Amino acid sequence: MHRRFLLVLGFLVFVITIILFTQSKPETSYTIIEKLSLFRKIQNESDIHPDVKTVPKNIENIPDIYFESRKRPSQYNKTCAKFPKLFDLKFTSDHWQTQTTTNGTLQLFNAYLDDREIDEKNWFVRIVGLFDQINPNQTFYCQFWMDTVQEPVVVTSEKFVLIWNLSWGRKKGLYLPYLITCPLAKGKIPMSVSLVEFPCDNPTNNLRISYEKVEEEKRKNFVMQKVLDHYAESGKTELVPITLVGGVSNNPFLQNKYLKEKTLERRLQEVIPYNDCLYKHLQEYRYVVLLDTDEIIIPSEGKWAGLLENLRKSHPNKTSYMARNVYFFDHLLPHYFEEFPPYMHMLQHVYRAKNHTKPGAYVKGFHDTVQVLALHNHYPIKCVRRCDAVSINVTWAQLQHYRHDCVKDLKNCDSMKASSVLDTQIWNHAAELVERVQKTLKELNFLD
Repeated sequence: MHRRFLLVLGFLVFVITIILFTQSKPETSYTIIEKLSLFRKIQNESDIHPDVKTVPKNIENIPDIYFESRKRPSQYNKTCAKFPKLFDLKFTSDHWQTQTTTNGTLQLFNAYLDDREIDEKNWFVRIVGLFDQINPNQTFYCQFWMDTVQEPVVVTSEKFVLIWNLSWGRKKGLYLPYLITCPLAKGKIPMSVSLVEFPCDNPTNNLRISYEKVEEEKRKNFVMQKVLDHYAESGKTELVPITLVGGVSNNPFLQNKYLKEKTLERRLQEVIPYNDCLYKHLQEYRYVVLLDTDEIIIPSEGKWAGLLENLRKSHPNKTSYMARNVYFFDHLLPHYFEEFPPYMHMLQHVYRAKNHTKPGAYVKGFHDTVQVLALHNHYPIKCVRRCDAVSINVTWAQLQHYRHDCVKDLKNCDSMKASSVLDTQIWNHAAELVERVQKTLKELNFLD
């Protein structure tokens, strides 16, 4: 069943990719004169062709000004803090901007404006990235580049926040994930930021500052990210490309093998997209939930909104509400339930391990975007004040985890597998699930 599911999923992604590729063919055909004109524009590093409306997604951390005719910032003087030209920027694996320091190398992924009411005078610009040093003590600086000011505004960064617990694993020379913060006077929104070791450094990075203000009444409760192109195309999710850094091949076959065999390295780098997701949707959603595609938080009654309302009443002002993990193993399928399609794995697998994993182990939860600053996939790492998470009572909700086996480091896996119970809570949503899944399969021509 598991192999069949992966095959169907792979075919789904393949078909949708073909559809997207077909639809993305350029509609404009250019004459020789127009092509020469476009080539000269690219050579002169001025406007891109007017038919190109947006910067491609895979270079979205580059400021738009590089592709526009607006006047650019300049410098402090001829040798100090120069606004970098486009091809002065250094990249690693397309999606990371690189800055070399005296102690190591920074790989910077994205920058974001944080306008939460944390400080009376300041907003903050947050940068997520990797650094091949453990808890660096040296001072760094943000060079803020403004639309209408020639010189950069230079401020001292706060101490780097390691988005990792070193007791989980460490190796010398590995890139570690960090949240880097620079204060910014309220009311001023730079177009971009460069992170440097010394105020006068000429940077080789220049990150566009991501910010999209959402009116409070339009703010939604939750955000979930999945990797199905179909839902990205329909506007329900966003697919963000990312690559590995640190001398690793990004050939799909080698990358997949690396991620399977290098567990620590994978866990260190996967923290970056979690926090990228948090800050890109900071103004849009009140809560974020970090879930893999083989797990879901199921309330015993109702849906997430009602569950969260009850949790906030019983445990107000918590940074996170964490659901305990319980395994629904693949082998716990004595027979198929004829009332549901056989390909709907979660509706068919309703036998689970009798016991949940212990509180705090392998949990997932709802994180309050007003309070959290940095997220690991299981816990908040850093909060505006103290991180104060509460465990959801299993009679209210649980994290249902659908797997072939336990995670490798779970010591009591055999006893988990030996004792099982029937748990049909997910059937509360069966009618809606079946209707929506079949509708999608028909849209993709997998069902008549």
